Parts: sequence; C-alpha cells; structure tokens
Amino acid sequence: MGGPPDRQGRQRSVLVLAVCALVADVMLAGCGAIASGKGHNVKTQDQVYSEAVTMARQVVEVTGMRVIDAHYMLNSCNDQGDPPYRAKVIADFDGPTDQADSLALTEQYRVRLVKSGWSSEGAGVSHATVSLARGGYLLQMDAPRVAWNLGGTVPAGDLYLNGPCSRVEGVSSIGDAPVGSDVTALLK
Repeated sequence: MGGPPDRQGRQRSVLVLAVCALVADVMLAGCGAIASGKGHNVKTQDQVYSEAVTMARQVVEVTGMRVIDAHYMLNSCNDQGDPPYRAKVIADFDGPTDQADSLALTEQYRVRLVKSGWSSEGAGVSHATVSLARGGYLLQMDAPRVAWNLGGTVPAGDLYLNGPCSRVEGVSSIGDAPVGSDVTALLK
C-alpha cells in the first residue's frame, strides 16, 4: 500500500468497505440460518429441558443464590413463534433490601460465575446488571430489589437463562411447547 497519501486513504477505505460487506453478509446468513432452523441439531423436548435445568442448577450452585421461584419454557429464537426454539429458565432469587448490598451481592455472583467459566464475551449488550455467556447459553441477572410480583415485600433479583437455538422434536409452533413449567424445587 505504498503511494501518495490520498491513494493510501482510498485503498484503506476500499479494504474497510470490503471487510464490512463480508461481515454483514456472514451476519445475515447467520440470521437466516437461525430463522429457518437450518444448522441446528434436533433435540427432544426432554433433552432441551434437562440441559437448561442442569445449567440453571449449576448457576445456582456456583453463586450460592437462594431461589424463590423458577419456571422453564421454550421461546422462539426469532420471536415470531417459529422454529428453532431455545429453552429459557426464569428465576427470582433472594437478596438484601439495601440497594448497595444488593449490587454487591450481584457482583459477587458475577465474579463466581466468571471463575467457573462464564464470560462477558459473546453475551451481547443488555440492560441487565450482569450479562454472561457460556456454551451457547446467555445468562442475564438483575440485582435484587423489592419485587412487586412477589407481593411487594420480598427483595428479589431476576435470573434469565436462555439456551442455544435448537430444532425440538414434536414442536412445530410455540403452541406445542411447554409453557411455564415450575422448576423451583429442582433449583433449591
């Protein structure tokens, strides 16, 4: 890339545009694969359930959090109700009423999870207090605060664990999927 500065600038601009076009092409192809369900292993409903609950149990064990309430469900990966699907575990966990203590507790959980192999790399952008990824799973956690859905008296944090997209046997539309199975006892 020798030559006059204006020529170098144009060559860099062309190179940057080519790289951007390639990245955009790969990203769009990836979205198409997810939307169509291509490139995903076929799993049974029991496999998807078991893997998600096992991963949630590991999160609870690593952090030491006290689960108040937890549910399992399948969600569409494209948010339109179409295959492929991802398992989701949503849990409320106990915490302090003081905001500073609540944030400190959530930070302790984050540190423990990172030490056990979770990473912010691949977790994307989130409004959650903590957002981590591991093995195709995305974990988002909000610090405990007074939870109105639990009567407005219990300080609770939120945990959202989303599994990887999979084609699930026997589920051709979100109406076929299990909805809101209580898994609280399995995470205590």
